[in-house]
Amino acid sequence: MKQKFISLITVVLGLLWACAALAQVTPDVSVLVSQQLRPDGTAFYQYKVINNSSLAIVGLAVGSDYYHGTSELPVYPLGWSFDSGIPAGSVTSPIGWSANVITTEESPLVELEWRNGGVSDIQPNQVATGFGVVVPAPNTLYLNSHWTVFFADATAASSTLIVNGDPRIAAKIIASRQQSPGQWVISLEITNNGGGTAQNINLTRIAFRTLAGTGTVSMVSPALPAAIGDLDAGAKATLDLALTVPGSVKKFSIIENGTLGRVSGGSFAFSSAQIMYPKN
Repeated sequence: MKQKFISLITVVLGLLWACAALAQVTPDVSVLVSQQLRPDGTAFYQYKVINNSSLAIVGLAVGSDYYHGTSELPVYPLGWSFDSGIPAGSVTSPIGWSANVITTEESPLVELEWRNGGVSDIQPNQVATGFGVVVPAPNTLYLNSHWTVFFADATAASSTLIVNGDPRIAAKIIASRQQSPGQWVISLEITNNGGGTAQNINLTRIAFRTLAGTGTVSMVSPALPAAIGDLDAGAKATLDLALTVPGSVKKFSIIENGTLGRVSGGSFAFSSAQIMYPKN
Protein backbone atom coordinates (compact mmCIF):
# COMPACT_ATOMS: atom_id res chain seq x y z
CA MET A 1 0.00 0.00 0.00
CA LYS A 2 2.85 2.39 0.87
CA GLN A 3 4.55 1.73 -2.48
CA LYS A 4 1.33 2.46 -4.38
CA PHE A 5 0.89 5.71 -2.44
CA ILE A 6 4.42 6.86 -3.27
CA SER A 7 3.90 5.95 -6.93
CA LEU A 8 0.68 7.97 -7.02
CA ILE A 9 2.48 11.03 -5.64
CA THR A 10 5.19 10.62 -8.27
CA VAL A 11 2.63 10.45 -11.07
CA VAL A 12 0.74 13.51 -9.82
CA LEU A 13 3.93 15.55 -9.50
CA GLY A 14 5.02 14.44 -12.95
CA LEU A 15 1.73 15.63 -14.43
CA LEU A 16 2.03 18.98 -12.69
CA TRP A 17 5.58 19.47 -13.96
CA ALA A 18 4.58 18.50 -17.50
CA CYS A 19 1.93 21.23 -17.62
CA ALA A 20 4.61 23.93 -17.74
CA ALA A 21 6.83 24.51 -20.77
CA LEU A 22 9.73 25.64 -18.60
CA ALA A 23 10.60 26.17 -14.95
CA GLN A 24 13.07 28.09 -12.86
CA VAL A 25 15.56 26.48 -10.49
CA THR A 26 16.26 29.47 -8.24
CA PRO A 27 14.26 32.57 -7.28
CA ASP A 28 15.03 35.90 -8.98
CA VAL A 29 15.74 37.71 -5.71
CA SER A 30 19.01 39.02 -4.33
CA VAL A 31 19.86 40.62 -0.99
CA LEU A 32 22.97 42.82 -0.87
CA VAL A 33 24.75 43.80 2.35
CA SER A 34 27.25 46.50 3.26
CA GLN A 35 29.17 46.99 6.52
CA GLN A 36 30.04 50.29 8.23
CA LEU A 37 32.46 50.15 11.17
CA ARG A 38 31.87 52.92 13.70
CA PRO A 39 34.41 54.69 15.96
CA ASP A 40 32.73 53.31 19.11
CA GLY A 41 33.42 49.73 17.99
CA THR A 42 29.87 48.96 16.85
CA ALA A 43 29.01 47.91 13.30
CA PHE A 44 26.12 48.98 11.09
CA TYR A 45 24.87 46.53 8.45
CA GLN A 46 22.56 47.68 5.65
CA TYR A 47 20.56 45.42 3.33
CA LYS A 48 19.15 46.02 -0.14
CA VAL A 49 16.51 43.71 -1.64
CA ILE A 50 16.37 43.33 -5.43
CA ASN A 51 13.11 41.69 -6.46
CA ASN A 52 13.28 40.40 -10.04
CA SER A 53 10.64 37.75 -9.33
CA SER A 54 7.00 37.86 -10.41
CA LEU A 55 5.74 38.04 -6.80
CA ALA A 56 5.51 40.82 -4.20
CA ILE A 57 7.74 40.43 -1.12
CA VAL A 58 6.04 40.98 2.24
CA GLY A 59 8.84 39.99 4.62
CA LEU A 60 12.63 39.73 4.93
CA ALA A 61 14.72 37.76 7.40
CA VAL A 62 18.51 37.95 7.77
CA GLY A 63 20.37 35.05 9.39
CA SER A 64 17.61 32.66 8.33
CA ASP A 65 18.41 29.45 6.45
CA TYR A 66 14.83 28.68 5.48
CA TYR A 67 15.43 25.36 3.71
CA HIS A 68 17.24 23.88 6.73
CA GLY A 69 15.05 25.61 9.32
CA THR A 70 17.95 27.19 11.21
CA SER A 71 18.79 30.63 12.60
CA GLU A 72 22.40 31.82 12.23
CA LEU A 73 23.11 35.09 14.05
CA PRO A 74 25.13 34.76 17.30
CA VAL A 75 25.20 38.53 18.01
CA TYR A 76 22.03 40.45 18.89
CA PRO A 77 21.15 43.99 17.79
CA LEU A 78 22.69 46.60 20.09
CA GLY A 79 20.74 46.77 23.38
CA TRP A 80 18.24 44.05 22.49
CA SER A 81 16.74 41.90 25.22
CA PHE A 82 13.92 39.38 25.17
CA ASP A 83 11.84 41.51 27.54
CA SER A 84 12.38 45.00 26.12
CA GLY A 85 12.90 44.21 22.42
CA ILE A 86 15.04 46.29 20.04
CA PRO A 87 15.87 49.84 21.21
CA ALA A 88 15.10 52.74 18.90
CA GLY A 89 18.16 53.48 16.81
CA SER A 90 19.44 49.90 16.72
CA VAL A 91 17.51 49.04 13.57
CA THR A 92 16.35 50.96 10.52
CA SER A 93 13.34 50.00 8.42
CA PRO A 94 11.70 51.23 5.21
CA ILE A 95 8.44 53.14 5.69
CA GLY A 96 5.71 50.71 6.68
CA TRP A 97 8.12 48.00 7.87
CA SER A 98 9.11 46.95 11.41
CA ALA A 99 11.79 44.61 12.75
CA ASN A 100 11.82 41.83 15.34
CA VAL A 101 14.39 39.39 16.67
CA ILE A 102 13.21 35.80 16.17
CA THR A 103 14.42 33.34 18.82
CA THR A 104 14.07 29.60 19.36
CA GLU A 105 14.21 27.62 22.60
CA GLU A 106 16.65 25.08 21.16
CA SER A 107 19.41 27.52 20.15
CA PRO A 108 21.05 30.77 21.26
CA LEU A 109 21.21 31.81 17.61
CA VAL A 110 18.62 34.27 16.29
CA GLU A 111 17.44 35.85 13.07
CA LEU A 112 16.36 39.40 12.35
CA GLU A 113 13.03 39.72 10.56
CA TRP A 114 11.27 42.67 8.93
CA ARG A 115 7.55 42.61 8.10
CA ASN A 116 5.13 45.21 6.78
CA GLY A 117 1.42 45.80 7.20
CA GLY A 118 0.51 44.93 3.64
CA VAL A 119 0.84 48.43 2.18
CA SER A 120 4.61 48.52 1.57
CA ASP A 121 5.32 45.27 -0.27
CA ILE A 122 8.39 45.08 -2.48
CA GLN A 123 6.78 44.72 -5.88
CA PRO A 124 8.20 42.75 -8.83
CA ASN A 125 11.12 44.54 -10.53
CA GLN A 126 11.51 46.83 -7.51
CA VAL A 127 14.56 47.52 -5.32
CA ALA A 128 14.06 48.24 -1.61
CA THR A 129 16.58 49.82 0.76
CA GLY A 130 16.45 51.02 4.36
CA PHE A 131 16.87 47.68 6.14
CA GLY A 132 19.66 48.08 8.71
CA VAL A 133 20.90 46.93 12.09
CA VAL A 134 23.54 48.09 14.59
CA VAL A 135 25.38 45.34 16.51
CA PRO A 136 27.84 45.72 19.44
CA ALA A 137 30.81 44.48 17.38
CA PRO A 138 31.46 43.39 13.78
CA ASN A 139 30.32 39.85 13.01
CA THR A 140 30.89 38.09 9.68
CA LEU A 141 27.56 36.27 9.83
CA TYR A 142 25.75 39.57 9.30
CA LEU A 143 27.65 39.61 5.98
CA ASN A 144 27.75 35.95 5.01
CA SER A 145 24.65 34.24 6.40
CA HIS A 146 21.43 33.36 4.60
CA TRP A 147 18.44 35.54 3.87
CA THR A 148 14.82 34.51 3.49
CA VAL A 149 12.08 36.48 1.76
CA PHE A 150 8.38 35.83 2.20
CA PHE A 151 6.11 36.34 -0.79
CA ALA A 152 2.54 37.58 -0.92
CA ASP A 153 1.29 34.10 -1.93
CA ALA A 154 2.64 32.63 1.36
CA THR A 155 5.67 30.98 -0.28
CA ALA A 156 9.30 31.77 0.61
CA ALA A 157 12.76 31.72 -0.92
CA SER A 158 16.19 31.66 0.69
CA SER A 159 19.81 32.08 -0.40
CA THR A 160 23.08 33.67 0.75
CA LEU A 161 23.84 37.36 1.18
CA ILE A 162 25.95 39.19 -1.40
CA VAL A 163 28.47 41.75 -0.20
CA ASN A 164 27.59 45.03 -1.91
CA GLY A 165 29.97 45.81 -4.75
CA ASP A 166 30.30 42.23 -5.99
CA PRO A 167 28.48 41.25 -9.20
CA ARG A 168 26.34 38.12 -9.37
CA ILE A 169 25.19 36.54 -12.62
CA ALA A 170 22.01 34.50 -12.97
CA ALA A 171 20.21 33.22 -16.05
CA LYS A 172 16.63 32.18 -16.75
CA ILE A 173 14.61 31.03 -19.73
CA ILE A 174 12.26 33.79 -20.91
CA ALA A 175 11.07 32.26 -24.19
CA SER A 176 11.19 29.02 -26.16
CA ARG A 177 9.95 28.16 -29.61
CA GLN A 178 10.07 25.13 -31.84
CA GLN A 179 11.16 26.13 -35.34
CA SER A 180 10.75 22.67 -36.85
CA PRO A 181 10.60 19.10 -35.52
CA GLY A 182 13.59 18.64 -33.24
CA GLN A 183 14.84 22.22 -33.68
CA TRP A 184 14.34 24.72 -30.84
CA VAL A 185 15.42 28.24 -29.99
CA ILE A 186 15.72 29.02 -26.27
CA SER A 187 16.09 32.64 -25.14
CA LEU A 188 18.17 33.06 -21.99
CA GLU A 189 17.93 36.29 -19.99
CA ILE A 190 21.23 36.94 -18.22
CA THR A 191 20.99 39.33 -15.25
CA ASN A 192 23.52 40.90 -12.91
CA ASN A 193 21.76 40.54 -9.55
CA GLY A 194 24.80 41.75 -7.62
CA GLY A 195 25.85 45.11 -6.30
CA GLY A 196 28.59 46.02 -8.75
CA THR A 197 29.35 45.99 -12.47
CA ALA A 198 30.17 42.61 -14.05
CA GLN A 199 32.85 43.07 -16.67
CA ASN A 200 33.73 40.99 -19.70
CA ILE A 201 31.12 38.29 -19.11
CA ASN A 202 31.74 35.16 -21.16
CA LEU A 203 29.82 31.89 -21.33
CA THR A 204 32.54 29.28 -21.64
CA ARG A 205 30.49 26.08 -21.40
CA ILE A 206 26.83 25.13 -21.89
CA ALA A 207 25.88 21.57 -21.02
CA PHE A 208 22.65 19.60 -21.34
CA ARG A 209 21.37 16.60 -19.44
CA THR A 210 18.31 14.55 -20.33
CA LEU A 211 16.18 14.14 -17.19
CA ALA A 212 13.14 12.38 -18.66
CA GLY A 213 12.78 10.44 -21.87
CA THR A 214 15.64 9.35 -24.10
CA GLY A 215 18.04 11.04 -26.47
CA THR A 216 20.71 13.71 -26.35
CA VAL A 217 20.23 17.48 -26.55
CA SER A 218 22.93 19.36 -28.48
CA MET A 219 23.61 23.01 -29.29
CA VAL A 220 23.84 24.34 -32.85
CA SER A 221 24.73 27.92 -31.89
CA PRO A 222 26.22 30.14 -30.58
CA ALA A 223 29.86 29.18 -30.74
CA LEU A 224 31.63 29.18 -27.40
CA PRO A 225 32.95 31.15 -25.70
CA ALA A 226 29.98 33.50 -26.13
CA ALA A 227 30.73 37.10 -25.14
CA ILE A 228 28.01 38.93 -23.20
CA GLY A 229 30.07 42.03 -22.42
CA ASP A 230 29.58 44.21 -19.34
CA LEU A 231 26.45 44.40 -17.19
CA ASP A 232 25.84 47.05 -14.54
CA ALA A 233 24.05 46.05 -11.34
CA GLY A 234 20.49 45.13 -12.26
CA ALA A 235 21.16 45.13 -16.01
CA LYS A 236 20.10 42.29 -18.32
CA ALA A 237 21.12 40.78 -21.65
CA THR A 238 19.49 38.11 -23.85
CA LEU A 239 21.22 35.20 -25.56
CA ASP A 240 19.46 32.83 -27.98
CA LEU A 241 20.46 29.17 -28.02
CA ALA A 242 19.68 27.09 -31.12
CA LEU A 243 19.24 23.49 -29.97
CA THR A 244 18.59 20.07 -31.43
CA VAL A 245 16.11 18.34 -29.12
CA PRO A 246 14.94 14.84 -30.12
CA GLY A 247 11.20 14.32 -29.78
CA SER A 248 11.90 11.52 -27.30
CA VAL A 249 13.36 14.01 -24.78
CA LYS A 250 10.63 15.04 -22.33
CA LYS A 251 12.66 17.02 -19.80
CA PHE A 252 16.23 18.31 -19.78
CA SER A 253 18.48 20.68 -17.88
CA ILE A 254 20.64 23.49 -19.21
CA ILE A 255 23.76 24.41 -17.25
CA GLU A 256 25.84 27.49 -18.09
CA ASN A 257 29.35 28.10 -16.85
CA GLY A 258 31.21 31.31 -17.41
CA THR A 259 33.65 33.92 -16.20
CA LEU A 260 33.44 37.61 -15.35
CA GLY A 261 35.58 40.37 -13.91
CA ARG A 262 34.74 43.07 -11.38
CA VAL A 263 35.75 46.71 -11.12
CA SER A 264 37.96 46.09 -8.08
CA GLY A 265 39.90 43.45 -9.99
CA GLY A 266 40.04 39.70 -10.38
CA SER A 267 38.34 37.11 -12.57
CA PHE A 268 35.59 34.90 -11.21
CA ALA A 269 33.59 31.89 -12.33
CA PHE A 270 29.82 31.59 -12.24
CA SER A 271 27.24 28.92 -12.96
CA SER A 272 23.49 28.89 -13.54
CA ALA A 273 20.93 26.21 -14.43
CA GLN A 274 17.40 25.83 -15.77
CA ILE A 275 14.96 23.02 -16.53
CA MET A 276 13.09 22.75 -19.83
CA TYR A 277 10.00 20.72 -20.69
CA PRO A 278 9.74 20.72 -24.51
CA LYS A 279 6.29 20.29 -26.01
CA ASN A 280 6.83 18.61 -29.35
